Amino acid sequence: MTAGNFVTATILQGVIKYQQATASGGGLQSYNFAERNYADIDEYYINVYVNGELWDKVDSLQDMGYNQQAVMVKTGINGGIDLIFGNGVMGQIPRQGSTIVVEYAVTDGAGGNLPREVANSPEAFEIQGVGYMRDGSEVSLNDNFKITSDTDIIFGLPSEDVMLTQLIAPHTSRSYVLANEINYKYFFKRMNMFNTIEVIRGFSQKEINYMAQLNYDVYNTIYKSTFTEWQEAVSIYGESSDEAKILYKNLQDALSQRNFAQQQIEDTHLADNTVYILLIPDLSKRISSSANYFTCDESLFTLTSDEQKNIINLIENSGQRIITVENKLLAPKTPRFAINAQVKIWNGYNLQSIYTSCLTALSNYLVYFKRKDIIPISDIIALFEKIDGIDSVKVWFDADVNNQNIYCKKDFYGIDDYGDIVLTREYQNMNGNTRSVQDILPMIRGGFTSPDGIVYSDKQSLESVSAFNLTLIEYTHNNKLSLENYKQLT
Repeated sequence: MTAGNFVTATILQGVIKYQQATASGGGLQSYNFAERNYADIDEYYINVYVNGELWDKVDSLQDMGYNQQAVMVKTGINGGIDLIFGNGVMGQIPRQGSTIVVEYAVTDGAGGNLPREVANSPEAFEIQGVGYMRDGSEVSLNDNFKITSDTDIIFGLPSEDVMLTQLIAPHTSRSYVLANEINYKYFFKRMNMFNTIEVIRGFSQKEINYMAQLNYDVYNTIYKSTFTEWQEAVSIYGESSDEAKILYKNLQDALSQRNFAQQQIEDTHLADNTVYILLIPDLSKRISSSANYFTCDESLFTLTSDEQKNIINLIENSGQRIITVENKLLAPKTPRFAINAQVKIWNGYNLQSIYTSCLTALSNYLVYFKRKDIIPISDIIALFEKIDGIDSVKVWFDADVNNQNIYCKKDFYGIDDYGDIVLTREYQNMNGNTRSVQDILPMIRGGFTSPDGIVYSDKQSLESVSAFNLTLIEYTHNNKLSLENYKQLT
């Protein structure tokens, strides 16, 4: 190894082991996996797989969402590892005959701790096995690599008495009264149907909200006056006259200022006895197999009025609501965007098939997208670069001219200097304080006009300017060498 080259790695103290069971198919299945010689098991390194798929770990059955792939894991209660699965309502039931595998680490507990001085001594670690050079010759890994530790290795603790574990093991959920943000999020997470759960406790801003209302009244008056002037100019000089065009620009500016003021009213109207809840549905659980992101009904992206009413009733009937606190659901802000791409494709490939592959990959990406800060342009480029047949690709986002009303920032439409879509917004209330909120639900669906006047259709098609647009720049000669050609050349 060349001096100065290094690899940073994590250390697991102990031995990885596996045990297996076969699911019975009933509700509340439970399994105990004992370890020989009563060895200590690392409670923080336990993974449970059902038919090869990793399931979530929870502390209680009541923390399992509806039909969620989750399992309650406990160590030490009966010795070894205890697994308890759900009943279909709280957690999914592993089907009869399913293979259940538990992966865990057996450790030496506190006996595995090492001071840094000991860990960095020559005899502390031995790298077993051999490596291979490009010419196929073997080299000793132990002679060519050195392991050093930057800190003391303090992983292990003395094992806990089994009787103590049985006494303190929780049998019910941590979520009782809806008294704080954590409990609200647990309450909604159990439903296993939301992609975003944000909770905002209201605070008194009556004076600030009153000032925002006065501000709106001023800009609304200006807008109405400008609209009247524009109408008069159109009737006298015509809509395409210079006089009408100037007044139309003033009208658009007045409309933006009024919309900013309207948004400010909404942002400052947060009553101090109310908890505001933002719930964005998980689209992957609502979309049918016959539709995709671009063709499904837009009502699937947000909660319907009936769904909102049922959620509020659920909170009321749960017995967990604080009597003096009201609950209100917030609607996400939905700015609209489009994705444009230019491609060079290899000879022999069809643009329609490339377009279909790109659309499918993009739909899957957006349906399962969970980031809350940005949609990186680099993600979309990487997505398209994996499509068979694409040699080179250029991608950029475009936005609805009305997005500036949502972001409350003139001439900012939701796309930053790096070309990424921004999923947070900031506003300045009437007392000068800036607040950042994450209530943006980007809609890449077309049906808008960009700041440059480009009209994006709400019908997705290769032949029209819509939410996703793919343009062929040129065909390129596929000069990638096959293995057979390479052998002939060499």
